[in-house]
Amino acid sequence: MDPRVFTTIAAYLGQIENKLIWPFLATRHVKLGAVSNMLLRILVQASAFSGGNCTVTEDCDQGEKCIDGTCVPRMDGLNLVFAPADEALLPLGEDAKAELDGCFVQIYEAMSRALAKDSSNLSRIRDLLMSTYAGALTLTGGSSGGSLKRCSGLEDCGEGMECVDGVCVPIPFKLKFQPERVRRTPPWGQ
Repeated sequence: MDPRVFTTIAAYLGQIENKLIWPFLATRHVKLGAVSNMLLRILVQASAFSGGNCTVTEDCDQGEKCIDGTCVPRMDGLNLVFAPADEALLPLGEDAKAELDGCFVQIYEAMSRALAKDSSNLSRIRDLLMSTYAGALTLTGGSSGGSLKRCSGLEDCGEGMECVDGVCVPIPFKLKFQPERVRRTPPWGQ
C-alpha cells in the first residue's frame, strides 16, 4: 500500500480535530458529551474493520472492551464526570486538548490496523473519514473553521468536495481502478 495513504489519513483527522472540533469545544464545552460519543462511534466503526468479534469484554484482548459485538480499544481521553447544570465551568485547557489528541490517535491507529489487515478496507476508511468530517461539521454548525454547506447530491458541492450525510465535505483522497494481474474470463462469453 502506498505509504502516503497513512499521512493523508493523519492529516485529514488532524484537520477534523484542529479546525472543527477543538476550536468548537474550547468555546462551547457543554458539547463534550456529544463529541465524546461521536469519537467513540468512529473508533467502534474503524475497529470493526479489523477487530475481533465478541459477546462480552472477556472475549477481547487486554485494553479492549466489547462494544456492539466488536473488540474496541478502550478510549483513553475525554474522561467526563458529573457537574451540576448551574456550575460555571472553567475553559478547557491544554490537558483537554492532549486528551482529545489521544482520542484521534486511537482512531488513526484503528484505521491503520484495518488497512494493514486488509487493503480493501481503503474505501470504507475513506467513507468513514468523510462521514466523520460531516458529523463534525454538523455538530459544530460549521462555526469553527469549516463551512457548513448543505447538499442533496454531488452536484451541490464544488470540485474536491462530496455530499455526505447532507453536508459538503472535502475528499481526503481519490480511489482509482487498478486492473488485476490475472484476467478472469466470464463464463457467459464476451
